[in-house]
Amino acid sequence: MTSIKESNRFMLVLMIWTLPAGLIALALTSATGDSFGVLLLLSQFMVFGIPCIVILSMYSKNIKEIIPIKKMGAKNYMMIIVMSLVIQPLFMFISGLLSQFLPNISSEILSGMNMETNFILVLLFIGVVPSIFEELVFRGIIFSGYKEVPIFKAALLNGLMFGIIHLNFHQFFYTAIFGFILCFFVYYTKSIISAVLAHFVLNGTQAGLSMMQISSLQESAYYSEGSIFLLLVVLGIIGAIGLAIFIFIFKKFKLHNISNVNKPEDIMTPECIASPTPEKKPTLLTVPIFISIAMFAIFAVVSLLSSPVHSCPYC
Repeated sequence: MTSIKESNRFMLVLMIWTLPAGLIALALTSATGDSFGVLLLLSQFMVFGIPCIVILSMYSKNIKEIIPIKKMGAKNYMMIIVMSLVIQPLFMFISGLLSQFLPNISSEILSGMNMETNFILVLLFIGVVPSIFEELVFRGIIFSGYKEVPIFKAALLNGLMFGIIHLNFHQFFYTAIFGFILCFFVYYTKSIISAVLAHFVLNGTQAGLSMMQISSLQESAYYSEGSIFLLLVVLGIIGAIGLAIFIFIFKKFKLHNISNVNKPEDIMTPECIASPTPEKKPTLLTVPIFISIAMFAIFAVVSLLSSPVHSCPYC
């Protein structure tokens, strides 16, 4: 994208497209044998893959600016993997806490994937496919339109949009935080590979834990309120420690890649993210964003009213 308005309009189109795309994926899945994995695969392609192909074909001459891909080096790969792992307990704590009050959609998805006996397929459907399609859309197409604003504001809005595209209150909070973090990975490495890798590590780890019945405690009847509380306390402590480690590594990561943000040819350079000309400051929150937020609120409330609350301590 070449502007904030284009990115925000694309987000609104994506929100509108999500429901019919999901229904088409459901219909196609029914025709192929009702495989839950196939449904996830088709949903990802319909919701994110098709819009991504359309936009990239429209902006084929500027594809390198929209989807930045650069060599990151072994040190960056290692730091991103470690940061993605240590931040995960915090997300699990947030998810577990919210599960006491809200339906846990992600737990239901992971539970459904447990029916797939082949772990490679689970990893493909949960880890590989979403990390590619969702990152191309959010940290690629949409994020590329925010060259004229400070990285913090750009990441904040991008994270917000990443949260609302999940269309439920439970996933909104930790996916918004995760999307916010992924923007900084792309900003400092100037490569979308960093976001794809982090997304894969997070989702892939969750898929693996779910297969081992560690992160998805599906039968809450086996757990008393006291044990759930204890699990949440333990997760909270581990999450706090993980956050401290994440911040420590992120500072090293930022310092290691600081030269990338001083290159004038790169997107969102200090020259670009400095205070814009006083005549006209770019507006991040345009009408399409407010409409998207309203659509999310309506859909999430309807989903909340139609779904029971699952007492899943963490997943």
